[in-house]
Amino acid sequence: MTRREFVQQLAALAAVGRSRWKLNPSRKAAGRVFIATGLGGATTASLGQLTAALTEAVNRLTDSAEGWRRLFRPEEVVGLKVNCLSATLTTHPVVVEAIIEGLRQAGVRDENIVIFDRRDAELAGHGGFSLNRGRRGVRCFGCKDAVRGGVPFEPRTVGSTTFAVSTLLTRECTALVNVPVLKDHSLAEVTLSLKNHFGSIRHPLHHHGPGQRCDPQVAQLNSLPEIRLKTRLLVGDALTGMYEGGPFGPGCLWDAGLLLVATDPVALDTVGWRLINERRLAAHLPPHLLPAHVRTAAQRPYHLGCCRAGEVKTVKL
Repeated sequence: MTRREFVQQLAALAAVGRSRWKLNPSRKAAGRVFIATGLGGATTASLGQLTAALTEAVNRLTDSAEGWRRLFRPEEVVGLKVNCLSATLTTHPVVVEAIIEGLRQAGVRDENIVIFDRRDAELAGHGGFSLNRGRRGVRCFGCKDAVRGGVPFEPRTVGSTTFAVSTLLTRECTALVNVPVLKDHSLAEVTLSLKNHFGSIRHPLHHHGPGQRCDPQVAQLNSLPEIRLKTRLLVGDALTGMYEGGPFGPGCLWDAGLLLVATDPVALDTVGWRLINERRLAAHLPPHLLPAHVRTAAQRPYHLGCCRAGEVKTVKL
């Protein structure tokens, strides 16, 4: 891609972002994280309960009785980025089903919904998702295994870092829902919404340095317009959390019974970091520092969200 083509694409994406601002929540959503509580663990949470809790959170987030319609339009192609990296803890299919119910409320057709992560084997084997590359129903596949229409990855450069980004983000999806899980991380302290997009690129291990803290690469990746402007909603799956032994496990798990709902990825990850530390302290484990990549994402030149105590506001539902 030439510099001129990149500038043209950036301008087009910016125009999309401005035109959709009327659909998105107001700017006071920055720093706000809605926490749906009492949802049970992975084996007890029900689709009806999750759908109701998620709809309430989306309505509160958008200050609208039709929150899903404020965020998504019927003609959109919506990608749901889940996390199935570890067999120990993955995004739960019932949470994804609740999001799909919300998208249907907005008029989005099943054929325009794509569940994706890195590999087919992780989605099906670890996560229990049903793979589907067909033209009917909700599609589901690994971005490294099956991408329709064009090359599977395209280069995008931020500063001195070049990422190979899935064409699901660069070409196909017009909107994204980030659906991470609540885990600690042996290198990056915590992995949640910001780091979840390491599953949207080729060779994520190339971007863990320096110091193996994934900083500033996580902030750089999330600053790409294909992620920043297309992400409409963050749903942190905290039905079960891992507070020690992540990201792969086997680790220490607890049934938190929560969903974290926001549009600010830095604020959501900050709240997740606090939840993990509360559990670590209860288990007499040392707390994690606020991850470097979260602090960097909040600062210039990225300004991806809020992480300071006075800026992050939680609302329990």
